[in-house]
Amino acid sequence: MAPSRIYLLHVIVILLQQIPVSVPTTRSEIESFVDDIITSPTFNKYTRPGGDLPLNVGVSFGLNNIANVDDSSMTFQAVVFLRLTWNDKRLAFGNNFTDYHFNGDIVLDPSITSKIWNPAVYVTNEFNSHSEGEGMLNLKPNGDINKSTRLILNVHCKFDLSVFPMDTQHCPITFQSYSYPVRDVVFKPKKLNGSVAEVVRPIQLPEHVEIDTSMVTVDQGTIVTVMGEYSRINMIVKLDRLTSSYIISVFFPLNLIVVMSWIGIWVDRKAIPARASLAITTILTLLTLTLNTYNRLPKVSYIKALDVSFAIGLFFVFASLIQFAAVCHFGKSYDDALASKRYTKNYASSIDWWSKILFPGFYVAASAIFFSVYLPYAMQQLNTTT
Repeated sequence: MAPSRIYLLHVIVILLQQIPVSVPTTRSEIESFVDDIITSPTFNKYTRPGGDLPLNVGVSFGLNNIANVDDSSMTFQAVVFLRLTWNDKRLAFGNNFTDYHFNGDIVLDPSITSKIWNPAVYVTNEFNSHSEGEGMLNLKPNGDINKSTRLILNVHCKFDLSVFPMDTQHCPITFQSYSYPVRDVVFKPKKLNGSVAEVVRPIQLPEHVEIDTSMVTVDQGTIVTVMGEYSRINMIVKLDRLTSSYIISVFFPLNLIVVMSWIGIWVDRKAIPARASLAITTILTLLTLTLNTYNRLPKVSYIKALDVSFAIGLFFVFASLIQFAAVCHFGKSYDDALASKRYTKNYASSIDWWSKILFPGFYVAASAIFFSVYLPYAMQQLNTTT
């Protein structure tokens, strides 16, 4: 090989040795960098990021479970994954580690949550609730923070039981900033996996239709208090009651008792003990059914559909007792007239004959009016989106 070529190769090798070898950045280096920022004297976790403009906080939800829906106390328990997203430029690391290629974000130690700024979110209509741990904290190179927390909430919901048990409840879980009014923080719905609120898995409830993502909606707005105007966001869960159990346990026995009260009409009017026992038994049975049903319902100041249904049944059962008393009175008058050989019209037989037609007819008409009034309202509740 010519000396000139050997010299050229030697120069190339020396130049290559002078080029620094880039070592890929590790997660631990970035975590150490973020920790240095947080612990520096100039970093104040109480200073809201975003400057003078309101900070937009993206909110999304994952509904994991609903249980213990209690009509009497108007409460239920919900397990919710609350996901918050905001930007804090002070924690951006993208310009310092340009060779970082781990899908753009890192998972920080949950303990850092208490060392950085947080939007201070709380649930306004909850009681006796708690969160599990510090949650999960993700940081992107541009300073975007994704915080996910698992909440176990006991929520109060104002049930509208006007058409109970054909009702559909729309129960909001209201999230609001505790410390920052709208001039500082504004909540914005943020889609995750195609929806702002998703049901992690279909939720089965004893008295309600299975809950899936289509039965959970979100609305956004503000609320004005004595302390100022605050941003709030609602996750609204639709609880559509299954009426099948009430048809079997309430409406079917109720109608059966009413029909039983009419049996006395076909019994001979002179069988007074049998007709009296039947009339009194049906009234007592209906009252027992009413009390047992109302023991598990809340005490509300307005009339429910179930109240009207029981009132109709009680009216017809009591009317059967009045019919029996009228038959006994006119039957005795007729028997006394026959004994004294006086002619009089047998009103007792006429009352029995007309009762066999009028009692079923009026009851069917009353039931038709009942459903024509309450079914449209029940459908309106079902189709309401908020």
